Formats: sequence, C-alpha cells, structure tokens
Amino acid sequence: DQPAEAVARYEESLALHEALEGPNHPNVALAANNLAVALANLGRAREARETAAAFLVSVKVSVLSLTS
Repeated sequence: DQPAEAVARYEESLALHEALEGPNHPNVALAANNLAVALANLGRAREARETAAAFLVSVKVSVLSLTS
C-alpha cells in the first residue's frame, strides 16, 4: 500500500531530522508538514491536525530564533 508506506517513510524522516538537528530546525518543520499532508490524504484527519500543530510550533520557534 503506497500511501501507508509514504506515511511510514515520512515518520522515519521526521524522527531522523529531530534526532540529528533538534526539534526546532526548519527541516523538522518541513518533515512534519510532509507527514501531516500524507496523513490527511489517507483520511487520518486527527493525526494530521496533531502533526500540523507540532509543525506550526516548530516553525514559530525557528522563526523566533532567527530574529533574536
């Protein structure tokens, strides 16, 4: 099942970026966004919203760190 496999790969990508770059790195935000879109495409709306919310927090922290 390709969509489910895509979700698994995006989950792996997100975990790797978080481990290697820290939770507030822009690459983590991008990986979280990709995972949220894949989840939404599978009809997993609650998980997609939760992932997107985490993505937004990461983006806000990233932006704030650039401006300080």
